[in-house]
Amino acid sequence: MSDSWLNIVNLCHFPHFISYYGQAYQIDPRNVQALLLKGCVLKDMSKTQEALLHFREAVRMAPYRYEAHQGLVECYIKARKIREALTTASNACKVLGNSARSLTLFASVLAKDSLTVEKAKTMLEKALAQEPTYLDAVYLLAEVLGEEQQYTAAIELLRRQLHHQSTCKLHQMLGEFLSANNELQEALDQYSIALGMDPTNKKVLDGIQKVEKVTDSIDRGQDDDMEALEESGEDVDFDASDTEVSWADNEWFS
Repeated sequence: MSDSWLNIVNLCHFPHFISYYGQAYQIDPRNVQALLLKGCVLKDMSKTQEALLHFREAVRMAPYRYEAHQGLVECYIKARKIREALTTASNACKVLGNSARSLTLFASVLAKDSLTVEKAKTMLEKALAQEPTYLDAVYLLAEVLGEEQQYTAAIELLRRQLHHQSTCKLHQMLGEFLSANNELQEALDQYSIALGMDPTNKKVLDGIQKVEKVTDSIDRGQDDDMEALEESGEDVDFDASDTEVSWADNEWFS
């Protein structure tokens, strides 16, 4: 019966269905999935303290469920309790092993502090060495590189990934970094691909608008320069001596 409740909730995705998660848990107190789903909804509703309680209980009941550790870490970050988030992420690596997911989760906390961001990059590189197509690690490493203004490195990372898989976010992020690197036409090309995948994506639409504003500004500047030159009525003087052939120096007549 608890599975029926969960199926209903998964189809609806509305906050007011949170009571169904509670009912699923009451019917079966060992239902970890109900705890996790309720915790996720509470977190999304910014009820962070309540969500924390559910994820803590989920970790206690099912310490080998990655989602329980992930939810707990995300709640601590949301509550700006970085020390607790670090402890939880470190514990997740000990319990679950240094998998690509665990390392990325730990890196997501380390990346919040400029003093530990290099450690975050190292962990993400290890995660990608284990699982080269793990998107969470790719996205996070690209974000870190972008924050450091290492746009060329971020672009190379995303382009390598696009050889294996294509997502709206990969193209959107590549467009963003190409734009930051003043590669405007290529940025528009990537945004166009992303828009084809998700026509309502706000980041993509904002990115296109930003690039178009820059290109329009450049075009207007060029037009203004041409108009100023035409209005001046000045002719460009050429020094004939620079282009005139010196017959005396021509090898044919030597």
